[in-house]
Amino acid sequence: MGPTRRETLGGLAAMAGLATVPALAQAAPLPRGLRDLGRTKEMAEVAFKDATGRDIGFVELRGKPSVAMFWATWCAVCYGEMPKVNHLQTMIGDQVNIVPMSIDRGGIPAVQAYYAKRNLLALTPYHDTESIFASIMGVRGVPTAFVLDAQGRMAAVAEGRAEWDSQEMVSYLNSLA
Repeated sequence: MGPTRRETLGGLAAMAGLATVPALAQAAPLPRGLRDLGRTKEMAEVAFKDATGRDIGFVELRGKPSVAMFWATWCAVCYGEMPKVNHLQTMIGDQVNIVPMSIDRGGIPAVQAYYAKRNLLALTPYHDTESIFASIMGVRGVPTAFVLDAQGRMAAVAEGRAEWDSQEMVSYLNSLA
């Protein structure tokens, strides 16, 4: 088996005296439901609210992989996905930032009531005020999740269902550290 295209281009660039871009660390295989984004751009820096009403952004979450999931209490698909995201949080602990951002008009109180009713005790409530962040990210529907590596680069996206509570997801997220 011959050299890969990347190896060939890297060798040609070295011979020409050009700098090459360092290869990204190899991530584990994508779990079902995720689409690779190639880690070519960083997550938009837009503030969202935590449970205390404090504005935070993803720059504060760098240093470990993150999952930013846009969802809503009225979303039928989210009804099935949120327990899986809750289970993922219990499986992965503090190794990954799980940021489920509600776009509900009722704000954090609506999210907290939903979490309590559905027993989603591992998740921290976040809110995308007026869906500004979702709009900037081009979210077309919920649930939509962006997976970021530890440097804040977007690695993958899930639109709709994904295998959040699988061992494959845990391995993939850990490989983004």
